[in-house]
Amino acid sequence: MPNGDPRHRAIVARKAINFDHAANGGTVKFVMCAWDDCEKSGYELYKVVIETGNIKNGSPSRPLTYIFCCERHRQYWVNASLQAKRGFTDHLYGSLPPGYRNRDGL
Repeated sequence: MPNGDPRHRAIVARKAINFDHAANGGTVKFVMCAWDDCEKSGYELYKVVIETGNIKNGSPSRPLTYIFCCERHRQYWVNASLQAKRGFTDHLYGSLPPGYRNRDGL
């Protein structure tokens, strides 16, 4: 098969499932995208895991998971989180990092 065959570039994305809801006898629920007002289902492919807890104080570390529906929403969130962590507060919401913007600046 030639290298340009689309089957070589396939990406499999599975919807994220809320196991807590299904374990309590409920029906399977999909996790919604963590970006502000998006109501689409999130995919495991666009997951961000953050370790919480303070190592200096000896508190245990717990993973906090954010699920997104697409790479664009994931990058919106990551960019806003990093800018806030660095102390920049101007225009945090809804901006993409360099390299993810298209040539029209949208």
